[in-house]
Amino acid sequence: MRVLLLKPNTKPKSPHPHTLSPNCLYTAPQISSPTPTDFSSQLSKFTHLQNIKNGRKAHAQIIKTGCTSFPFLHNSLINMYAKCGQTYESLLIFESTQENNVISWTSAISAFVRGNMPYKAMSLFSRMRREGTQPNQFTLSAILPSCWELKNGVQIHSLACKNGFSSDVFVASALVDMYSKCLDMVGARKGAFG
Repeated sequence: MRVLLLKPNTKPKSPHPHTLSPNCLYTAPQISSPTPTDFSSQLSKFTHLQNIKNGRKAHAQIIKTGCTSFPFLHNSLINMYAKCGQTYESLLIFESTQENNVISWTSAISAFVRGNMPYKAMSLFSRMRREGTQPNQFTLSAILPSCWELKNGVQIHSLACKNGFSSDVFVASALVDMYSKCLDMVGARKGAFG
């Protein structure tokens, strides 16, 4: 059962959670014995709705029920906090995780990019590579917006080409954006057309 709390005299246009107004609070269904998958689904909804309050409640429930050993829940928490503008909390989860995978790294890098901390994002990207995690196309498209210096962007572009990601639509789009911000239209053309 979902409960919607609305401001007085407001009605949602649709009961579908993806069409709720930002003034609504979404409360997840009460599940007697939630599974890690249930928690992941809740976190995804709270992330989509930018509902950090209920996201924190779900996080507390994850701890309370002992579901903290599931890597995909760590990734969901990192992502939720990052996308809700809670960079510090996102990075606390990231740093407390025993074994971070490429999804964890990408979410943490994205948290710095969203938090307008490009140098920290680049530093974390470098650390990821030093620790042996290879970036995927999502990591590359996440880090490219933090490349305000052309030399960093060119290095990421080279890495994308080397790993076969330069034709990925998200990477190509991020490359065009990065080169354009650096006022390198020749590079932007290369990013768009390989």
